[in-house]
Amino acid sequence: MRGTGRYVDHFGNVLTDIPRAVVRHALGDEARVRVRAGRHDLGPLRSTYADGRAGELMAIINSWGLVEATINGGRASDYFDGVEPRSIRFELRAA
Repeated sequence: MRGTGRYVDHFGNVLTDIPRAVVRHALGDEARVRVRAGRHDLGPLRSTYADGRAGELMAIINSWGLVEATINGGRASDYFDGVEPRSIRFELRAA
């Protein structure tokens, strides 16, 4: 399944247009989903910000129920070279 970035919050997280319900419907168990954003492999979909190592680029489903790219203790938006969020393509697949 695919989606795009929509917004960068004040923490530097890149929120997408992909809701949890669509992930579950299309791919099943969230714990078995891998995420790619642009040229970056974000690995498995994590449950919380703390599930990643300090400085690790990863993906979670945030409190709004949307997939987002984030970094534990950093700004995910810095990894995307200042491009407009809508130009960041996200791809999710079952692992």
